[in-house]
Amino acid sequence: MDDQLPDPTIELVPVFETGDAGLTAIVKSILEGEGIDFLVRGEGIQDLLGAGRLTAGFNYLTGPARFLVRRDDEKRAREVLSDFINQPEGPSPPDDDQA
Repeated sequence: MDDQLPDPTIELVPVFETGDAGLTAIVKSILEGEGIDFLVRGEGIQDLLGAGRLTAGFNYLTGPARFLVRRDDEKRAREVLSDFINQPEGPSPPDDDQA
């Protein structure tokens, strides 16, 4: 067991948020695969209060799950998550060439 306490001087910045549990798992996998340390706030309490996840994909009382990374890793985290950050949640629109 690691007896070290977290360093309180580490600055964490938000890089992604979602109410989609499936997307949360994907983003965790990507960040872990890249060796980027992260913290997810709000993930565990989505279904704890009130009605759980509603039509927006998250509980309005708690908000969506937020991914935080160290300030030094922010740029790299945004790069590896760019496909998710730059698009709204939900299915991608159909490709006009295949219609």
